[in-house]
Amino acid sequence: MVRKIKKPVKAPRIVIWGGWYGSRNVGDRLLLITIADILFENIDKIDLSILSAKPEFVREYFVCPNNSTYQIIKPKYNFLKLLYLLATCDLLIFGGGAPFYDEYEHAIEMIIIFLTVKLFKNPYFLWCNTSYEIRRPIIRAIYKNIVDGAMKVTCRDQYTYNIFSGLGIVHEPEIVKDPVFSLKKYDQADAERIIHKYVPKLDHPTLFALTPRTLRTKNAEAQTHYNEKTIEEIQHQFEVYSIAMDWLLDKGYTPIFIPMNTYFPDDDRIIAKKIIEGSKKGKDIILIDEIVMPRTAPALYSYCKGSLVSRVHGSVTSFLGNCAPIMYGFEKKHIGIMESMGIANLVFDVHSKPEAIIDLLQYVENDRQKIQELMNNTKNELAIKARIPYTNYLASLFL
Repeated sequence: MVRKIKKPVKAPRIVIWGGWYGSRNVGDRLLLITIADILFENIDKIDLSILSAKPEFVREYFVCPNNSTYQIIKPKYNFLKLLYLLATCDLLIFGGGAPFYDEYEHAIEMIIIFLTVKLFKNPYFLWCNTSYEIRRPIIRAIYKNIVDGAMKVTCRDQYTYNIFSGLGIVHEPEIVKDPVFSLKKYDQADAERIIHKYVPKLDHPTLFALTPRTLRTKNAEAQTHYNEKTIEEIQHQFEVYSIAMDWLLDKGYTPIFIPMNTYFPDDDRIIAKKIIEGSKKGKDIILIDEIVMPRTAPALYSYCKGSLVSRVHGSVTSFLGNCAPIMYGFEKKHIGIMESMGIANLVFDVHSKPEAIIDLLQYVENDRQKIQELMNNTKNELAIKARIPYTNYLASLFL
């Protein structure tokens, strides 16, 4: 009897777009890594395409398994290739981040991509997105059509759920957990290298992490779409971190600034250096003055007794590193992510006086063990829920 040769199964072509993957923002990088990790864990072989304005930055950190292939496409400079990919893909994933915002150029770019996918009857999926308030009627109409055309709509928080629902969409969104909660592999060796490089070896200091965000009054030249801040709002964050830093020093902690973004003008080191310069005890403060890679961040926070952060994934990676995060909650998404971790009581209200940060710092110091136990008991559940977009909705496409 002649054995039949089984034909090789074609690797599904998957396109991922939506987050600011081509940045030096740890959070955006982790969104791509964790979504890709989930796909690689569950699908034997993938032909992956990543859309990014800065492919060279993605190559700094993204690793593809040997049994799969990947390419990075710069949409505005490879338009014909982009159209070909969208026409021939098996799935487009709009993955993570906050890509829904009130800007005409961005909304037009989005509708071109999604109309192309729909034209060729290919499915697309919204994976744990976040939205900002959308006021312009034309942009609202564009986003309504995009959300309605998805095979499934998942979002990260109640705030985004309300925005999507307010567009008058047909299908109800589902709130799921941030994909970064599914992260398994941390780079402990790189974290150890950084600690040995920046932390005095003989003193064995008790570290406490600080991750402020460089805020601006204008978005000119900014690689971001976040809300502009007033001078008063910028000063408030500065004062909160300065007070926290001095309190930590008085209590015997060594403040260590861990930047989550190291690319101008969003470079967290800009505000960190100003805070340090304003202290009389600057010699006792540590600044990690280099790019922090995404898998390194949770391992870095694990060296610290607590953290004060102004970034969503500063809180998530601190949580993963079993380091209790206090969130300087200047956006609704900051509150939402802390609620999802069950530690909303660690959100600092930005309408409070800066001195109020001491109460939260004292609380973390007194109840650290209890907070860590709560976080440990929550991690596995969050990791499972972070995989729901794949297990409940995408797995059936690749069986």
